[in-house]
Amino acid sequence: MFYKGVTNNISLLRDIITEKRFVSGDITTKYLPQVYPEGFKGKQLKDTERESLVALAACVAVKSALRDRSFKQQQQVKGNAPKDYRFEVKLNDFKRHMRVTPTEKNGVKQFEVGFFEIDVFLFL
Repeated sequence: MFYKGVTNNISLLRDIITEKRFVSGDITTKYLPQVYPEGFKGKQLKDTERESLVALAACVAVKSALRDRSFKQQQQVKGNAPKDYRFEVKLNDFKRHMRVTPTEKNGVKQFEVGFFEIDVFLFL
Protein backbone atom coordinates (compact mmCIF):
# COMPACT_ATOMS: atom_id res chain seq x y z
CA MET A 1 0.00 0.00 0.00
CA PHE A 2 1.40 3.41 -0.94
CA TYR A 3 0.06 6.72 0.33
CA LYS A 4 1.09 10.06 -1.10
CA GLY A 5 -0.36 13.39 -0.09
CA VAL A 6 -1.24 16.43 -2.13
CA THR A 7 1.74 18.57 -3.09
CA ASN A 8 1.64 22.19 -1.90
CA ASN A 9 3.92 25.00 -0.74
CA ILE A 10 2.40 25.58 2.71
CA SER A 11 5.66 24.67 4.48
CA LEU A 12 7.55 27.26 2.39
CA LEU A 13 4.96 29.94 3.12
CA ARG A 14 5.00 29.08 6.85
CA ASP A 15 8.79 29.37 6.84
CA ILE A 16 8.73 32.70 4.99
CA ILE A 17 6.25 34.41 7.33
CA THR A 18 8.41 33.54 10.35
CA GLU A 19 11.77 34.29 8.71
CA LYS A 20 13.67 37.23 10.30
CA ARG A 21 14.19 39.31 7.12
CA PHE A 22 10.58 38.91 5.99
CA VAL A 23 9.17 39.86 9.41
CA SER A 24 11.36 43.01 9.53
CA GLY A 25 10.31 43.99 5.99
CA ASP A 26 13.87 43.73 4.64
CA ILE A 27 12.91 42.05 1.37
CA THR A 28 13.44 42.59 -2.33
CA THR A 29 12.40 40.75 -5.47
CA LYS A 30 15.52 38.63 -4.94
CA TYR A 31 14.34 37.50 -1.51
CA LEU A 32 13.85 33.80 -2.30
CA PRO A 33 17.24 33.21 -4.00
CA GLN A 34 18.99 35.19 -1.25
CA VAL A 35 17.33 33.40 1.68
CA TYR A 36 17.19 29.96 0.03
CA PRO A 37 20.23 29.84 -2.30
CA GLU A 38 20.10 26.02 -2.39
CA GLY A 39 16.31 26.00 -2.71
CA PHE A 40 13.81 25.42 0.07
CA LYS A 41 14.40 22.05 1.72
CA GLY A 42 11.58 22.17 4.27
CA LYS A 43 11.78 21.16 7.89
CA GLN A 44 14.19 18.34 8.52
CA LEU A 45 12.58 15.82 10.84
CA LYS A 46 14.43 14.24 13.75
CA ASP A 47 14.48 10.43 13.88
CA THR A 48 11.92 10.42 16.72
CA GLU A 49 9.59 12.60 14.61
CA ARG A 50 10.05 10.27 11.63
CA GLU A 51 9.26 7.25 13.82
CA SER A 52 6.08 8.93 15.04
CA LEU A 53 5.09 9.75 11.47
CA VAL A 54 5.66 6.23 10.11
CA ALA A 55 3.92 4.72 13.17
CA LEU A 56 0.91 6.90 12.48
CA ALA A 57 0.93 5.88 8.80
CA ALA A 58 0.98 2.20 9.81
CA CYS A 59 -1.94 2.72 12.22
CA VAL A 60 -3.93 4.45 9.47
CA ALA A 61 -3.25 1.49 7.15
CA VAL A 62 -4.43 -1.00 9.79
CA LYS A 63 -7.53 1.09 10.54
CA SER A 64 -8.29 1.11 6.82
CA ALA A 65 -7.81 -2.67 6.55
CA LEU A 66 -10.10 -3.29 9.53
CA ARG A 67 -12.69 -0.90 8.15
CA ASP A 68 -12.61 -2.64 4.77
CA ARG A 69 -13.44 -5.93 6.51
CA SER A 70 -16.52 -4.49 8.18
CA PHE A 71 -18.56 -3.04 5.30
CA LYS A 72 -21.99 -4.53 5.61
CA GLN A 73 -22.96 -4.06 1.96
CA GLN A 74 -19.89 -5.87 0.69
CA GLN A 75 -19.22 -9.56 0.91
CA GLN A 76 -17.51 -10.20 4.22
CA VAL A 77 -13.90 -11.34 4.14
CA LYS A 78 -13.78 -14.89 5.43
CA GLY A 79 -11.83 -15.62 8.56
CA ASN A 80 -10.77 -13.43 11.45
CA ALA A 81 -8.68 -10.33 11.08
CA PRO A 82 -4.97 -10.91 11.74
CA LYS A 83 -3.86 -10.54 15.36
CA ASP A 84 -1.19 -8.10 14.27
CA TYR A 85 0.01 -6.44 11.10
CA ARG A 86 3.64 -6.15 10.06
CA PHE A 87 4.92 -3.36 7.85
CA GLU A 88 8.04 -2.02 6.30
CA VAL A 89 7.41 1.71 6.19
CA LYS A 90 9.64 4.07 4.21
CA LEU A 91 9.85 7.84 4.39
CA ASN A 92 12.42 8.87 1.80
CA ASP A 93 15.63 7.11 2.96
CA PHE A 94 14.22 6.43 6.45
CA LYS A 95 12.93 2.86 6.80
CA ARG A 96 11.42 1.05 9.78
CA HIS A 97 9.91 -2.38 10.30
CA MET A 98 6.96 -2.32 12.63
CA ARG A 99 4.18 -4.39 14.07
CA VAL A 100 0.76 -2.87 14.75
CA THR A 101 -1.60 -4.75 17.07
CA PRO A 102 -5.20 -3.56 17.27
CA THR A 103 -6.58 -3.72 20.84
CA GLU A 104 -9.66 -2.56 22.67
CA LYS A 105 -9.70 -1.15 26.18
CA ASN A 106 -12.90 -0.06 27.93
CA GLY A 107 -14.70 -0.03 24.58
CA VAL A 108 -12.05 2.21 22.95
CA LYS A 109 -10.12 0.86 19.98
CA GLN A 110 -6.39 1.39 20.24
CA PHE A 111 -3.24 0.38 18.40
CA GLU A 112 -0.03 -0.87 19.94
CA VAL A 113 2.99 -0.14 17.77
CA GLY A 114 6.36 -1.82 18.06
CA PHE A 115 9.48 -1.42 15.97
CA PHE A 116 11.63 -4.44 15.23
CA GLU A 117 14.69 -5.43 13.29
CA ILE A 118 14.60 -8.03 10.57
CA ASP A 119 17.37 -10.58 10.56
CA VAL A 120 18.33 -11.71 7.10
CA PHE A 121 19.85 -15.12 6.68
CA LEU A 122 21.48 -16.18 3.49
CA PHE A 123 21.77 -19.89 2.83
CA LEU A 124 24.09 -20.99 0.09
